[in-house]
Amino acid sequence: MAEYSTTPRFRMARALQQLGGPYPLSNETILGAAVPVILSNMVLDFGREEGTFGNWLLISTLGYSAVVTILLIARRLLSSTAAPTIVYLLIFLVAGFVRGVVIYSLGRELGVIPAQEWQYRLLGSPLFILVSLSLVTVLVSNSVRATTELEKLETSRLLLEKRLNSMRAEISRMNAEVAGRVSGLISPVIQELMLKIQGAKSSELGLEVKALRSTIDDVIRPLSQDIAQSSDELNATEVETPKVSIRENFRLSTPIQVSYQIVPFWSTALLTLISTPAAVVFYGQDAGLALLVFALALLATLELAALALSKVRVIAILAFLIQLAIFATGGAMATLALGLANLDAGLFPASRIITLTMIIGVAMFVGQVRQTQRYASQLNAQEVNEKLELLNSQARRELWLNRRRIATVLHGPVQAALYASAMRLAQSTRPSKKLIQSVNEDLASALEVLKFESLESPDLRDVLSQIVEVWQSTCEIYSNVTKPVYQVTKKKPLVGEAVVEVLREAVSNAIKHGSASEIEIEAKVSNNLILLSIINNGKPAVNSRGNGFGSKLYSELTHTWNLDKTEDGRTKFSATIFIA
Repeated sequence: MAEYSTTPRFRMARALQQLGGPYPLSNETILGAAVPVILSNMVLDFGREEGTFGNWLLISTLGYSAVVTILLIARRLLSSTAAPTIVYLLIFLVAGFVRGVVIYSLGRELGVIPAQEWQYRLLGSPLFILVSLSLVTVLVSNSVRATTELEKLETSRLLLEKRLNSMRAEISRMNAEVAGRVSGLISPVIQELMLKIQGAKSSELGLEVKALRSTIDDVIRPLSQDIAQSSDELNATEVETPKVSIRENFRLSTPIQVSYQIVPFWSTALLTLISTPAAVVFYGQDAGLALLVFALALLATLELAALALSKVRVIAILAFLIQLAIFATGGAMATLALGLANLDAGLFPASRIITLTMIIGVAMFVGQVRQTQRYASQLNAQEVNEKLELLNSQARRELWLNRRRIATVLHGPVQAALYASAMRLAQSTRPSKKLIQSVNEDLASALEVLKFESLESPDLRDVLSQIVEVWQSTCEIYSNVTKPVYQVTKKKPLVGEAVVEVLREAVSNAIKHGSASEIEIEAKVSNNLILLSIINNGKPAVNSRGNGFGSKLYSELTHTWNLDKTEDGRTKFSATIFIA
């Protein structure tokens, strides 16, 4: 994971898209709306207006109940249809208007709201509910998506751990199965031949020679070809998808960028929109000027803070405290600007403005933190998927190479031992006991090889020298292989074999099929991968992703591979091989 968590920038287009999703009328949104809807009356009205704490708690609760009622009715009516964003915004406005009517009517009954505030209540409440429910909807959407991404990530991690174990077991099983199949077919035949040769008379050895050759032609050669050309896919054992539970959704283990949590423009726009009804009521004809001064002072403060903190990254709890301080400062500077402009805050004192800005600051912070967590989870999920792909690449390569090794043993030492034994017996008219003993020793050695316990990997330097020597009269081959590549291929035999096989095939194809007369081989290590590059002046393949032996070999042994043309018209084969 990165040293710090990246926060995506807030985009209004994305927020509006979320308002048209499944969350505007969800239970989570309705419950979440209780916080801003009830707090608005308790913070902005209690203490400013007449009435006790109990009066305003009752008023705020009934106002919230009115909003809930409208939202539930709308959800019932829209249960079978997917409505566009504008419909939900209109529902929010209606819910706000009904809330305003309820609050004003109840406040008048209790004698705590003056009659002249009817405009403030009936105009301000719809705008406040529109903004509040929109923010809560976006927060809920981000929260649900973040939780979903976290659950997917944890599930992927658990699956990766289980898949690692199951695939290793599957590779061992399949390799043992092939080795067992070979030993099971050939070892009894060789043992039987050894017994027959040991006790056979000179006149009967001709039959045993024929049996040896028949074993080579009818059993060993076809079996070695079958194993070498086998393209069985590795099927990792199915693992049950684990159930995960994310309990601490807001926990971030790495620092976050402070400036991205502020969102100056949209924070200012929301606060200005919420304050518009109050400004109309309390400032009268100066409402426009008051809102302009308020918005400019707040925006300037938030923008300066974002600029000053653009490179600051701290842990989440510290970022939250900084966010509160920034928005409190913004509210204080807006109040100061109103005073300097000779616009008295009047019934809307500085403490209320500062509190309101801090509430919006908290809302923005929570929303951006959830975005941060969701984005970090997506990046981690991508890393897990890449690891799974590398794991599959490694498994395919190991399975292929082990099959090739077994086929090589059959085609080489075992077949050679049987051929040599047959020829030596055939050339002797009266084989001595010493010759028969020698033949049996050769056959015993072949049996020992069939145990597949010690198979050496070729040295990359030697292989490159052999390739250059083999083609020296046909093609000039230049190699630039870094020291880490030699070290890795020597330390990890299977990786070395994969590099060798891919190099041989790519060079051979370039010369035989592309008529190349000059080849450049480059290999280096980067990010736990060996990067191979083979550039030649030959003709490119007609079908670079065909179904031929070379394409299958590349697909089995490499993590990725590609065949294309360079800017100067040459053909370039590139491949990456995972270092397990």
